[in-house]
Amino acid sequence: MSLSPTQRKILEVLGDGKAHTADELKDCIADPLADYSNVKPHLSHLRITLRKQDEDILCVWIRRQRLYQWVRLLLPKPPA
Repeated sequence: MSLSPTQRKILEVLGDGKAHTADELKDCIADPLADYSNVKPHLSHLRITLRKQDEDILCVWIRRQRLYQWVRLLLPKPPA
């Protein structure tokens, strides 16, 4: 799996299996001026990579707050 250092940091945060805010993921980016729009491309690339391994990053809503959670898919998609 080829990941950037930022993407590895994001997976370290999500690796506990709990849901995390976008601000927590934004803190993984080295640039202090980064905002949420800088997190989106990293999440998109991670999702593409993880789906090949029957895993995903879900966006979940808890108490009107958008959170992100790394999950393993129980029913993998059938081979094409």
